[in-house]
Amino acid sequence: MHIDRFQLLITTSLAIATGGLATLVLGSRNAQGYPAGSAISYGHNPVVAYGGNLFNGSTTTVITAPADQDIIVSDVVLTPDSTDHTCVAGLQFRLELGSGPSVGTYAMQIKTDAERSYTNTSQNVVAQYSSGIRVPAGDTLQAAVNHSYEYNCTRSELSVAYAVSGYIAQP
Repeated sequence: MHIDRFQLLITTSLAIATGGLATLVLGSRNAQGYPAGSAISYGHNPVVAYGGNLFNGSTTTVITAPADQDIIVSDVVLTPDSTDHTCVAGLQFRLELGSGPSVGTYAMQIKTDAERSYTNTSQNVVAQYSSGIRVPAGDTLQAAVNHSYEYNCTRSELSVAYAVSGYIAQP
């Protein structure tokens, strides 16, 4: 069997090109580290979660950050509720730092009507933050609920169930 130089040149070129293309396609990528801001704490489980139920006109402390570490809130889930049988209402849930600034306001509505066979058709809020809400070391995160409108409701029976989660970070 006789192979001429042209065939040898073409075969070698195709092998080199295929190897180069495979290296580009299958080669390793640059590494990316997360989170981009504060570094996650070490020494214990850095994940934190808080929850509760807050009635209309109320304020509560949701989070108290440790004196030497920040807390980054990454998720907020809110569900409005009413024990009234027939009620239409708008609720506002606010998050504020104890040091003063507001860091989030969420609007929801709720409808309950047991007489027309539907109950609690509420707007839930699910907020997931890629950068998070920072609660500085030693500060608190406060939550407050107020109604923006209501029809046929007992204002004291309006509430918001909340779940807040995140992680502890070095300041």
